[in-house]
Amino acid sequence: MASRKKKQAEPWLERRGVRMAGFVLLGVLAAGLLGGAGYGVWTVDSKAKALLAQERQQVVIDWPTSVDPVSGEARYLHDMPIRSEVQAQVEAMVNHEPEPFGPAVLEQVGEWLAGSGWFDGEPTIRRQDATTLRVEGAWRRPVALVRYGRGELARDYLVDHELRLLPKIYAVGERQARYLTGATHAPAGNAPWSPDYETTWPDTSLKAGLELLMLLARQPYAGQVAGVDVRDYFVENRLTIITERGSRVVWGGPVGEFIPGEADTQQKLTHLLQFYNDPAYGRRIDAGLDRLEIFDRQVVIDRTGRR
Repeated sequence: MASRKKKQAEPWLERRGVRMAGFVLLGVLAAGLLGGAGYGVWTVDSKAKALLAQERQQVVIDWPTSVDPVSGEARYLHDMPIRSEVQAQVEAMVNHEPEPFGPAVLEQVGEWLAGSGWFDGEPTIRRQDATTLRVEGAWRRPVALVRYGRGELARDYLVDHELRLLPKIYAVGERQARYLTGATHAPAGNAPWSPDYETTWPDTSLKAGLELLMLLARQPYAGQVAGVDVRDYFVENRLTIITERGSRVVWGGPVGEFIPGEADTQQKLTHLLQFYNDPAYGRRIDAGLDRLEIFDRQVVIDRTGRR
């Protein structure tokens, strides 16, 4: 009888049970190493954020500028008090948050700026680097004040070129800027307590007054123009220039409008320039008078009324 061949013993490491156990052990070790590494990364990241959070967050705002036609230098369209106020508000919001790196901060700043009245549309808020936030957008530009109200309720309202309120309201004379006065209708909303920043001031006389004010601001004698009074617009169709020393120059009808018997816009500008260039009238657009009418084609100066 043939002898049966003896089965060779399987090496210990190659046994099925041992192989499976080894695979399990390797898996456990790998998971432990990866988990430990992940914990380490999380720990380092959280510590880095904590250290950066101790640094004061900076805010860079892209303020709009224009080029001065005389000096050729760039100048901000918003004055320093306005820029400082907005800058301080945004920085306070950012640095008040314990987590200044999350999207909640960007959202909070964006919502406040979008509703502030300073922007057309929504601004863009983005993180420039670990400690700097950048604000960009279409800023609304202040062009004039509207003086409105009586007695203790009188205020100077800052407006843009569409006569929409901007979020700055001043006591009369507090801000030095050209102004409109004599409006018949109140601003939209419940100003000054809850002003409406989106709606144009519902008074067509102000639109005519602003057009004249912007025209005069481009003339060489602009420094003598303090404001425009629109109180006679609806009754007599007349606008009146107020000079920086309180005299009044009756301009007449709106810019560019034809009125029978009245000088056109260019003729009126010519009258003002002649007075401004003439030493006999003190180089004054009011010709040195308390009141002057320039809406006729020929302007007659009553020298007995000179100051």
